[in-house]
Amino acid sequence: MPEMPGQWADRAACKGHTDLFFPTRELKRVYLIEARRICSKCPVRKQCADHALHNVEQGIWAGHGSRHWRDERKRLGIELPTSI
Repeated sequence: MPEMPGQWADRAACKGHTDLFFPTRELKRVYLIEARRICSKCPVRKQCADHALHNVEQGIWAGHGSRHWRDERKRLGIELPTSI
């Protein structure tokens, strides 16, 4: 069973930089470059990627934006859980 965000998020290199990982459309390109730099050194990048693949629709996770994760879910046949 994969670790839940509370179990790995405190070890993430992005901790304290959430503004970079949920940018406005106008700033997305600039923020993505900086986010990727931070993610490249992150000790929990694999857990972050797994979480993004199975749980989130928006933001930059493990150095990849929303489009990447949407394409990966489609390629792998993964559907996000529905909210109640």
